[in-house]
Amino acid sequence: MTETRGGKHVGRSSRASPHYSFMLGTLGTLVVAMVIFGVDLSTPLGIAGGVPYVAVVLLATRQSGARPTWIAAIGCSVLTAAGFILSPPGAGIVPTLSNRALALFAIWTTALLSLSRRSAEQRFEEALLGAPYAVLMVDAEGRIELTNPKVEEIFGYTEAELLGQTVDRLVPARARGEHERLRRSFHSAPAVRPMGAGRDLRALKKDGQEIPVEIALTPVKANQKRYVLTTIVDISQRKREEEGVAARNKELETLIHVTSHDLKEPLRAIESFSTIVHDRYREKLDPKGQDFLRRVVDAAARLRRLLDDVVRITRVRRPGERSEVLGDKPVQSALERLSARIEESGADVTVATSLPLLQVDETLATEAVYNLVSNALKFTAQGERPLIEIDAYVPSPAEGRVLGLVVRDRGIGVPPEQAERIFELFQRGVGRDVEGTGAGLAIVRAIAEQHDGNAWVQERPGGGSEFFVTFGFHE
Repeated sequence: MTETRGGKHVGRSSRASPHYSFMLGTLGTLVVAMVIFGVDLSTPLGIAGGVPYVAVVLLATRQSGARPTWIAAIGCSVLTAAGFILSPPGAGIVPTLSNRALALFAIWTTALLSLSRRSAEQRFEEALLGAPYAVLMVDAEGRIELTNPKVEEIFGYTEAELLGQTVDRLVPARARGEHERLRRSFHSAPAVRPMGAGRDLRALKKDGQEIPVEIALTPVKANQKRYVLTTIVDISQRKREEEGVAARNKELETLIHVTSHDLKEPLRAIESFSTIVHDRYREKLDPKGQDFLRRVVDAAARLRRLLDDVVRITRVRRPGERSEVLGDKPVQSALERLSARIEESGADVTVATSLPLLQVDETLATEAVYNLVSNALKFTAQGERPLIEIDAYVPSPAEGRVLGLVVRDRGIGVPPEQAERIFELFQRGVGRDVEGTGAGLAIVRAIAEQHDGNAWVQERPGGGSEFFVTFGFHE
């Protein structure tokens, strides 16, 4: 069992037995109370007599448990009443009675407030002891003033080894200078910092082993001092699982590339020879034979595009280097790649003058914009000129610093029941009369998710669709 004393977490084993401490503390409190009672009888203090009794109650609250406080409050109340009965009325019965009533009020207000505070402290301590994570309370100088049992389980240090020590003991030597700077910066502007906060953090165990951790910081105030409640989670198991998933993804990606390469060789032969037959011998075939041959050529071309899209989507799921990129850059790069199709279709493409500063892999961001604009060029009503607008996405306050782009069109639109399905791989919202494999929007969403963002579509007022792609903002 443990107990909080003056902001520190202390084991009972470091003090005398609870029964002995209770008897000793009660005796001391009783002596002080009797001294005050003697003074009260010799000099009728009235309301002033209640002030020393408040000190007695406060003295009792320093002992373990609520019982000493109750005993002190009841005892001081009895002595206050006895002082009124045994001492002369002095200024008169009414003023003296009023003063004694105020003294009782002061005694019980102090006792109840103290008990309420103790109850809150006990609930806090119970929550701390039962927390599934390691918890430290650290002062402004970085000294550890409180721990819970999970700390010893994770780091190997006993409570006694950590109390009063600086938290640097749990920080790898190479990171202590930076940790000191960050700690002082946090105390200059304390605020709740959630788990992770975008940092790759390592902690040092007693045996010298380093472990990956996530840390949450919460500023708290106790005993008129500021502390930081530090919650630490050992994420070693999660990291191992992530590494295992990454390794399996790497193997899968390699398999896809090898398979794609091996399939493309015979596919090129089929596509090449069927095209030669179609161009040279088409007139020698009857209409049905020509139709069959055309289908072979189209199927070979479609299979090649499918293989290319499979390789593309495996590539976009690979983490890339992020940098600050003005939204204009990926937009302009995508439009340059599509310039021939834009000119051929007579599309009117308008780009907003102020696009956001994104933190993205520029190549992937360009790929996302390319697919969205390509989509808008394809899905246009027969005989109509594509009208496309590219603008900044304005997030709601709840989304925080999420930045992105929106591509608006006046095309055939997306039925609400298809709004989610079209972002699945090889799923299309239209028939096969429109060229495409159904991978484009799946690639867009994969790129967004790789950047902690999202991609979705909604109806555009007046007709058409609005396609959104967002990218999470990393500090």
